[in-house]
Amino acid sequence: MTKPALALIVTGPGSLQKGLVAMLTTMPQIQAVLVAEEASAALRMIADHRPALVLLDMMLAGNEAGAVLKEIKARWPWTHCIILADGVRQQQEAEAAGADAVLIKGFLAAKLVATVEDLLSQEERGGAYAK
Repeated sequence: MTKPALALIVTGPGSLQKGLVAMLTTMPQIQAVLVAEEASAALRMIADHRPALVLLDMMLAGNEAGAVLKEIKARWPWTHCIILADGVRQQQEAEAAGADAVLIKGFLAAKLVATVEDLLSQEERGGAYAK
């Protein structure tokens, strides 16, 4: 089994954030969940805590999500990034920016769980996660 990982949720306050926190905290693969509501806070938290997984809302204030994703992948390439998109256009933007996975909002909880499990199990199989 994969060792428990640290996760960071980057989204504005509200039901999406609360739902993601609730879901991730129940997963045995997740050791702890951090939350950031803006890009600068997210980048500081990644630098300080080195989470294995980042869930990033493409609707981040100021349309900064694409730039944040590119910076994460440039500075911490081992960090798995799941992008939460509002539609196909955002999905394509996220994929072009280096997202490891993209979920279009309205996704089933089981899809998120399977995506997290798959990304974190890549570490166990000798995947991209290395400090």
